[in-house]
Formats: sequence, C-alpha cells, structure tokens
Amino acid sequence: LTKEEDRKFYLNKSSNSSVDWEESSNSSDEYKPSTEENGWTTYQLDLVPDDFFLFGSGLSDEDADMTPVKEPVIEWTNDRPKFEENCILIPATSVKGALAHRVAYYYNKLDKKFADNNEGSIGKDNVAVSTLFGSEGKKDEKDGEMKNQARGNVIFSDVIESLRLEEHVMPHVAIDRFTGGALDGALFQEKNIYGKGQHFTAKIAVNNSAIEDDKIKKALECSLQDICKGLLPLGGGVNRGNGCFSGILTKNGEVIYEPNKD
Repeated sequence: LTKEEDRKFYLNKSSNSSVDWEESSNSSDEYKPSTEENGWTTYQLDLVPDDFFLFGSGLSDEDADMTPVKEPVIEWTNDRPKFEENCILIPATSVKGALAHRVAYYYNKLDKKFADNNEGSIGKDNVAVSTLFGSEGKKDEKDGEMKNQARGNVIFSDVIESLRLEEHVMPHVAIDRFTGGALDGALFQEKNIYGKGQHFTAKIAVNNSAIEDDKIKKALECSLQDICKGLLPLGGGVNRGNGCFSGILTKNGEVIYEPNKD
C-alpha cells in the first residue's frame, strides 16, 4: 500500500463480496508475501498431556461442580460452514499466567536474587515479567496518576481442538486446615479431560526487542522448556496432578528442546 497505484486499486475494491476482484493490480512489481515475521521470534509448543487436564469454565453441570471450558468453532468443508460444539479449549491466559510466574523465578535466579535474602521480585516489579508481559504501571504518590504503563511484548494463541476425549468425574473433599481432616459438607466433584496421546500445538510470538537481554531470553526459554518437561503444569487442579504435559519446543522452526535429547 506504499505504492499509489496499489493503494488506489485496494481502495476501489467493492465491499460487496459477490463482486469479482482480481486481487492484483497492474503494478510491475509482483507482490510476494513474506514468510518471516519481521521483528518477532516465534516459539511453538507441541504438547502431549501425561493424562488429565482441566481448564475450568467456572460453571457446574449435573455431574460435577467444576467443569472444563468448551467453545464452539466454525469448521469449513467444501466452502460450507458448520458449527462444531464443545471443542476443547486451552486458553492463552492460562498459559500466560503460569509462564509469567515461572519467568519471574528464573530471572531472579539468573540475577542472583533469592527469597532467603528477601531480594527477589514478582509481577510488575520483576524486570523480565514487566518487559515481556507488560505492566499497568505504578501510582505516583504526588499526583495519584498511574505512570510507567507498558504493553506486553508476547502474543499467545488460544488452542482450540474439535476432539472428543474422555471426561472423568473425580470426587474430592476439602481439607480442614485446622484439624487436617475432611471438612464437613465440603465434598465436591471435578470433571477432568483425559487427553493422553493427543497432540496440542500452542504458538507464542515474542517481540525481539523484549529478549535482547540474554537473562530475559533465557528466563523465558527455560520456562517454556519446563512446560515441555512436565515441570510447569497448566490449568486447574495442578496440585492434584492435573495439567502435566510433555513435548517439543521450537524457535523459529528450529528445535531447541526435545524430550530425552537435552
């Protein structure tokens, strides 16, 4: 669109989708789409669940108090759309939240700031977290305004798959923290998805300016590897064994972590 002839050609395109459009101008220079994301690094996680996982919907059903989130998607077959209901969703926000905490841990470690000395920082106070994931800023004590806001430099993709996997209802009972025994009247059920053997692919794009610092880049890549090693579970109920994955991590198409090959 930097060329006047091409720009006019595009602006003259009808908004009526039934009107034919040749999709190319008479410009002498043929347009060739770039296959590279200039200024961005793309990480890809090819994950396989160890067994159960649960990304909660916040809703209950007739079987359980905690249920997995599902989404409808449109599948196109022979140029005809069809709604696929109850597709499995791994929300980008769930991956982002877990990753942000682990990035803070690794950055503190690389920066030699430890909890024993009360030196470590988390959230927006952690340089790696604020650089990669952004910050809402801090309130100025003088005028009360929020300052130093920063947008994130990492773009996550949701993972949506039209798979029909087994769901298992598992009963649990809440623990009385005073006695260590079962809490009266606190029986609850969660509905987990059994996904062993299934493959899920998540893509993460990172602005190159955010990983110019070697410590920030290493903190991010170590955290991504932890997901692939099953050391950073995703979703809900991770303390009950949910959400462990294993998989392959690639960076701009090149494998940087593979199980049993690190």
